[in-house]
Amino acid sequence: MAVDGSPYREWKAKSLPRPEKIVIIASVKRRNGEDAIVELPAQVHVVDGDDMDWGDETPEFVAIRNSPWDNDTLDGPFDVAGFLLNATFRASDDSESDSWDTQRDFFEQLVQREVDGYFRGPRAALMGILRNSLSWEVRHYAKQLGVSEIHFKRQGDEHNSWKVELILPDEPPAVTAPNVEN
Repeated sequence: MAVDGSPYREWKAKSLPRPEKIVIIASVKRRNGEDAIVELPAQVHVVDGDDMDWGDETPEFVAIRNSPWDNDTLDGPFDVAGFLLNATFRASDDSESDSWDTQRDFFEQLVQREVDGYFRGPRAALMGILRNSLSWEVRHYAKQLGVSEIHFKRQGDEHNSWKVELILPDEPPAVTAPNVEN
């Protein structure tokens, strides 16, 4: 694997911006016994288990600059989030761990957030998290009350203090809930 002409680990150590070129280098044994080196262009590189830092659950990957996925809908030649999920998911078989399905669901959400942040930026990552954060209970009660909007407003400079406002159909602008703190 070469990223802008260097092995991935060397390229990563330089803390450079996204690369212009990724090449997979393969050695092919020919029938006559000679090896042939083949270089295949790639648009994304996923760090495999041997090179991955397992202290961090986040999948490690890099994509070329101006890749096909650099757009609002992540349209590209294949589902990059699905590719990363299938290339990096490893369930724990520890008896105290969650089920395989629960672990995979958690990891799938993690991968989607990483892909959103990497290709579309922090705004898209935040919007994805917010869209997925409304539980069925929130949606159920909001529908029951006829809530048409939910506003979150930061209170001062505190990063963990938010005011929640519900906009109901027959009320003035807002019904305020107590501050929510993380």
